[in-house]
Amino acid sequence: METDETADLIDRREKSACANKEEELNEVYARIEAVQTGNCYFKKKIPGILKKCAHKKYRNVFGF
Repeated sequence: METDETADLIDRREKSACANKEEELNEVYARIEAVQTGNCYFKKKIPGILKKCAHKKYRNVFGF
């Protein structure tokens, strides 16, 4: 029984993972817009995501 629950959890986690940093950034922006408070956990994540987007492997995606 425990292995079925673990497999289900792994399957759901894989389906919810962002495919790339662009998708992750869009998801963060969507969550920020959904939250009406000024102090939002997701705002703190933006600099790290942008830093990862600036990596050379993403140059062709973002046109750098």
